[in-house]
Amino acid sequence: MASIPDHTFTVIIWDDVHKGKREKLVKRYADKSLRIKGWVKTRDGKPEITVKTLDDIEVE
Repeated sequence: MASIPDHTFTVIIWDDVHKGKREKLVKRYADKSLRIKGWVKTRDGKPEITVKTLDDIEVE
């Protein structure tokens, strides 16, 4: 299992959602303010959202 970085908030995008286009998404969204739709849960005391579809991500 990959370790979760020490961020204040985590967005999880599983392989079945990004369909092998992880690097493309990183380039598209890096250093941008994003609006993420979904339910916020806590893991290890920190908030996270699991993206169900890429339509749940918008660049502000």
